[in-house]
Amino acid sequence: MATTAKPTYSVMVFDAIKALKERGGSSLPALKKQIMATYPSLNFTPHQMRSALKKGTESGKFIKVKSSYKLSPEAKKPAPKKKVVKKKVVKKVVKKKVAKKKPAPKKPATKKTVAKKKPTTAKKPAATKKKAVAKKPTTKKKASTPKKKAAPKKA
Repeated sequence: MATTAKPTYSVMVFDAIKALKERGGSSLPALKKQIMATYPSLNFTPHQMRSALKKGTESGKFIKVKSSYKLSPEAKKPAPKKKVVKKKVVKKVVKKKVAKKKPAPKKPATKKTVAKKKPTTAKKPAATKKKAVAKKPTTKKKASTPKKKAAPKKA
């Protein structure tokens, strides 16, 4: 918004957050830097920016994330455009008749024949009892590392 009259701090902060596009929110120093870059002739007052941020968070325009601020989902949506009433101009339009194409005739669906399997009821063999074998507890042996040879002394 490069107009001669300066916008309000809430508008400047809104534009700065939107321009920075930081996912986790924009910090106060980053917002100040962006506002100063956008409005170089502005006599920046940080207390007005902080109050604009505070009022914006109360109204739901901004969301405070730790010590940063980001736009709320409602504020990200573009403002609804005003409907402009236009006068109707009467024009004669000659419409050509277009022959509508008939959709291709559908082929009858072919039925797939699936052979039904007869459920077989095979008798299960009688379960044999296994003898309980006492297992010895196994202990893991530590892998022994080979000892390093002492380097020969240099004379």
